[in-house]
Amino acid sequence: ADDRRRDGTRALLRALRERGVPRIDYLVVGHADRDHSGGGADILSALDVGAVAVPPLALDDPALASLRAQAAARGVPIETVEDGWRALGRDAELRALFPPRGRRDDPNRAGIVLLARIGSLAALLPGDADADVEGELVLAKRIPRIDVLVVGHHGARGCTTRALLRRAAPRRR
Repeated sequence: ADDRRRDGTRALLRALRERGVPRIDYLVVGHADRDHSGGGADILSALDVGAVAVPPLALDDPALASLRAQAAARGVPIETVEDGWRALGRDAELRALFPPRGRRDDPNRAGIVLLARIGSLAALLPGDADADVEGELVLAKRIPRIDVLVVGHHGARGCTTRALLRRAAPRRR
């Protein structure tokens, strides 16, 4: 698994270099599991990063020790992300829909769910949110109509529910 993580990180860095991206404003770590955080320290060492964004539950997680150390060494701040957090760019906005303030249960259920807007395009990035989290967001009418949906929890069976799909109504291409 570690070799796959390194391969994925190398592929991401190569793609960013090929596109002439010298800096990323936010390195968002959805939660502390290695499949969401494992390449973070390598990215911090290779790119100019404005800030690292993590959910509160992940802030002190031992799995993020190398990421925290690399951020400290590079002088990159670490921000905690809860419902209401926003990051604005020239034509882009990231807005956290989840986790609610004070949520401190299972890491997947306390991970970051983001709404990204780039120009007129809206994308939902649910991370490892499960059907219960999706249900909370749908019932609270927190899910807007979107253009792009990244399927939840790597396409796991217990995510990306019909209720979420109906509410978000991602555009078909």
